[in-house]
Amino acid sequence: MKKLALAATALLAAGTAFADQPAFTYSTYPAGGQVDTAGAPSWDKSPMKNWPARNLDIPDTPGVAGSGEIAPLRFSVGLALEHDSYSADGSTGQHHYNTFLPGVKVGAAQTFHGGSELSGDIAYFSGKSSYSGAVAGSPGANVSKDGLDHTALEADLQYKLPTGFYQTAVLLGLGYQMRDDNGVQTSGTYFRRDQRFFATLGVERPFHLADAWTVTPRLAYHQIILGRQSQDLDVGGGTVREHGYGAEVAVDITYRTGNRDVVLTPYARQWNIGASSVSGHAFEPKSRTREVGLTLSVRF
Repeated sequence: MKKLALAATALLAAGTAFADQPAFTYSTYPAGGQVDTAGAPSWDKSPMKNWPARNLDIPDTPGVAGSGEIAPLRFSVGLALEHDSYSADGSTGQHHYNTFLPGVKVGAAQTFHGGSELSGDIAYFSGKSSYSGAVAGSPGANVSKDGLDHTALEADLQYKLPTGFYQTAVLLGLGYQMRDDNGVQTSGTYFRRDQRFFATLGVERPFHLADAWTVTPRLAYHQIILGRQSQDLDVGGGTVREHGYGAEVAVDITYRTGNRDVVLTPYARQWNIGASSVSGHAFEPKSRTREVGLTLSVRF
């Protein structure tokens, strides 16, 4: 009996010592003695609700979200090509512009905890337009003219907020467009500058195809907050206000290679502008502009 009592006492002491030990953990770092593991990330793999550890969703490597750090700022640079088609029905007849605009685009993005992201982009285009239609100041006269100078500057600031609903994110943004081109009048051409500030509301949803590919379709609505067009006509010209809205559909096709992303983005956008008020001799009729383009960027 004394031996049995001694054995029971030893077993109880061993069980108490084992119970005081921390739960088994797994770490990708070498065992102690090889490197200093103080502060090294590790994950608790002890059973939960009687589940075996292999059924737990545990990351293979430490992530930014788990480390308490904010992801580094990322930059992008790329090339773009856009075709613009403008049409309007004015008091002197129809006006049509077709423009091919090659350009460059740069941007930066900051990702925060929870997957939200703040990004900004600037694009510059320069090309030539062709015009067909009525002549300003000459009702009934129609001409066709090629080789008209056309430049464009676009800036966009956008905040992406994940919703948790099937990986869909809401997009909130502000944008700016400035386009300089030439109109046609009786004496030849005249300078026009079109500027608009607009607000953006959109949605997007990524689809992961294999390990390196992601396809992200995007839909957005643009509401013009402030629009101005300046016209330098021989008869005096002036500046008129623009009112209207736009809609956009785009698809980001992303290929991940190392720590860089190669992103191909086809897009289509349309602006519907209401007839402007008359200011001096300046007037802009109700118009529609379709912008179809393609960008190829590297994000690093």
